[in-house]
Amino acid sequence: MKKIRCNVCDYKFYLNKEMVREVSESNGLFDNLSGKQTKIYNATDCPKCGCQIILWPRLKEIKEMSDK
Repeated sequence: MKKIRCNVCDYKFYLNKEMVREVSESNGLFDNLSGKQTKIYNATDCPKCGCQIILWPRLKEIKEMSDK
């Protein structure tokens, strides 16, 4: 387990994988319709103050191209 510090209330807590979720950065429906890729991050909430803590970006998996 890794210890995380909240940037808002300075509370330190241990992070486990059940607390982590994926969140996306999007400007709503317009981004989805225009095909613009949204940024995806792992995030958690501070157990003391409830603010969202962005942990690290999620990178898109690249599929290996098969030889034809």
